[in-house]
Amino acid sequence: MRLLLKRFFPLININSQSQFKLMPVRKFSSKDAQKKSEVVEKTEELKKNIVVDKYGGITTLNIDRQPTRNSLDEATLREMAAAIDEFEKDPESMVLVLNGEGGSFCSGFDVDEIEAKGYSVLTDAAARLLRRPLCDKPTIAAVSGYAVAEGFELALSCDLRVIEDTAVLGCLGRRFGPAFYVSICR
Repeated sequence: MRLLLKRFFPLININSQSQFKLMPVRKFSSKDAQKKSEVVEKTEELKKNIVVDKYGGITTLNIDRQPTRNSLDEATLREMAAAIDEFEKDPESMVLVLNGEGGSFCSGFDVDEIEAKGYSVLTDAAARLLRRPLCDKPTIAAVSGYAVAEGFELALSCDLRVIEDTAVLGCLGRRFGPAFYVSICR
């Protein structure tokens, strides 16, 4: 993704380690300054599993959970919802590009998290991502690698999808559904 942006926007300085960084906030004695520093600290905490980069009017949201092929857990879903809301409120941002780091777009919900917390916790956290359209501004899904289950739905919720030739898309859990419905119909 960064190489593509370098090609189309050569005037922007993009390094390979670009991350969302916040400048340190000076603490003053007023309550407003204390509130501002608390907001900055909360924002720093939010960005653990995603990377948000801005290149002029283009905002990229990269899912960065490479060991699990960018599966979505509760924290990641909440971070993504907050980042999309922030993108919608930003008047300078014109386009949102969703991407997955490490050669995989998104492999759906984290199965370990489903086992530990239950499916309803993840669907509640994903409520913002179920909105169609995803946001009022244009969104693009840059799909490479796996985009299965909820990752496939995330790609479908975007306005435009750019897909590599080797990408794998689909609902893999669907193969378990029809047999259940056939047994009910009998």
